[in-house]
Amino acid sequence: MAQSETLDKAVLDVFVKWLQSKKSEGTARHRKTHVNKFRQWLVAQDRPSLLSASSLDVEDHFEAIRETHPDTTATSRLSAISTFYTWLMDEDTPERLSREGIDGIEQPTSNPAKGLLSNYEDIDFGSKKSKIYDRDIIALKRDEASELVDRENVPEPKTRNQLLLKLLLQTGIRAEEARRIKLSDITTPEEATKESERRRIRIDSVKNKPRRTVFYQPSLDEILSRWVNKLRKVYAPAKESPYLFVSNRSEQLSYTALRETVYQAAENAGIQEKMYVDASGNPRWKVSPHTLRHTMARFAVTGDERIDISRLARLMGHFDKEGNPNIETTQKYLSFCEQDLKNASSACIPNI
Repeated sequence: MAQSETLDKAVLDVFVKWLQSKKSEGTARHRKTHVNKFRQWLVAQDRPSLLSASSLDVEDHFEAIRETHPDTTATSRLSAISTFYTWLMDEDTPERLSREGIDGIEQPTSNPAKGLLSNYEDIDFGSKKSKIYDRDIIALKRDEASELVDRENVPEPKTRNQLLLKLLLQTGIRAEEARRIKLSDITTPEEATKESERRRIRIDSVKNKPRRTVFYQPSLDEILSRWVNKLRKVYAPAKESPYLFVSNRSEQLSYTALRETVYQAAENAGIQEKMYVDASGNPRWKVSPHTLRHTMARFAVTGDERIDISRLARLMGHFDKEGNPNIETTQKYLSFCEQDLKNASSACIPNI
């Protein structure tokens, strides 16, 4: 075990002892579990140690948890992480650590988890009413989406990354779901035994919901075939990997690499924009992986051939505890800008 990992665990143990003296046994246990899972994620992702993590590390972890767990779990994780760093910054903490034989820890000057929730307008707190901000949910216009996936704007490796971007836009799947697609989940036109199976991808939900099916467009046939049957095989991990998207270093594309692909393509396309700076001084960008999910949903309800919201809920993986389409969640994703409303009223209301 690396020295930094050993130190992280030792400091975490002191934190838990402090928790146990202040909180109930259940609260202390839950917060310990949450912070320890964050520590393990940092190690698995080859990130800085728990004592050196930045606000971007916390944000990436928070987004990864949102892809695989309910928002209530993600926000509980964030709360526990924030409590840990608040404790670490406390003026009495060095003395507490010293009593346990831990000296020389450099205390952080700011809490990397502080203010993160204010960056999210679509947090679902379950029984609690969601907090809605004035900012619109961001989605790309059609010409912006076309620019994003233009091969000239896609970063290397172009075939893999262009396939990834187009797939995110065409299916509206979550970033974590895209990472988890296996070759066996895809039914190409050549493999289909009936029309309903053509261009089908089976998605294993990352939020403990029913498995669902999404469909890609014919425009992906050639690039998907080229990637799967030729270029993917060049990557060393591909031989042992069941996943569609691999890298030179891993049999499964990392979330960080996926996010950076979206960021770089948007920058190259000239459509990236700094929306604001968060409480930790980090920029928040207009085009992110979740922007593409919003974009698919907006296309679905504003296009010439529109999808009814119940079917859209199924495509996007919005289900309630009983496995039925959760239309309320889908509606939350689909805030309309003023131009959408103007176009709709112009089309439907008689000019009398």
